[in-house]
Amino acid sequence: METKRSPRFWLAVALILCVVSVLGASFVQTSGGKVTVKDLRWETPSGKYMSALLFVPENASVDNPAPAIVTSHGWYNNREMQDMNFVEYSRRGYVVMSIDMYGHGNSEVLYTPEIVPTSVGR
Repeated sequence: METKRSPRFWLAVALILCVVSVLGASFVQTSGGKVTVKDLRWETPSGKYMSALLFVPENASVDNPAPAIVTSHGWYNNREMQDMNFVEYSRRGYVVMSIDMYGHGNSEVLYTPEIVPTSVGR
């Protein structure tokens, strides 16, 4: 005999899966807490905002500086595209900054006269 599960049961299962997934992703991205991931935003000289992720290994400090890697994604991607590689670099002692280029991810679009349409419908 088949028993039907209530919608509340499936909602509880879905919420538990979401919580487990969030905790698992955080554990993987921070290498079990050995890597600090910072979300950076700053205003550029053009007046637009750019964003980046900064992966800092636990052994890097002002007194113990670590080598750095600055990365940028390819077209149609964002700063999270290669984050597993960046976590691996930071596990090995590198500080990694992954930048969202203008118009990608959380960075603002930088309009220039060459790409701003002068009229609509041409």
